[in-house]
Formats: sequence, C-alpha cells, structure tokens
Amino acid sequence: MSTVEFDKKIFRLKAVKSAVKDYKDFADFDVTEKKDRIVVKVENVDYEPEDVFLGEFGNYVIHKMSVRQ
Repeated sequence: MSTVEFDKKIFRLKAVKSAVKDYKDFADFDVTEKKDRIVVKVENVDYEPEDVFLGEFGNYVIHKMSVRQ
C-alpha cells in the first residue's frame, strides 16, 4: 500500500475525489480527511512502476484543480 497526501490549503477534496473516480480502473483508493490534509491510500496498482503511477495521479489531481467542476 502507498499513501499520497494533499495539503488542504492547496487542494480541494472535490478535485481529489474526481481524480480517484477517473483512475479507479487502475488501483483501489481510500480517501480520508484529516484536519489539514487529504490522505489517499492506494492499493492493488495495475500499472508499473508504481512510483510513476503515483506521480501521474498527483499530476492529474493538479489538472483537476484547474478544471471547473
């Protein structure tokens, strides 16, 4: 299992959840909120190498921040 965290001062939960929905075919995600962070646990990644997948997921969340939702 891997974890990706997003600072709530910068990232919106809606953008993270939208990215998770779009990436659901590639891995299992669990999104939780903490006081100042959005925590995404990622398991069963169907993409190699996993660190590249996690980087691309983070970039996609950034993209989602710029798209009106």
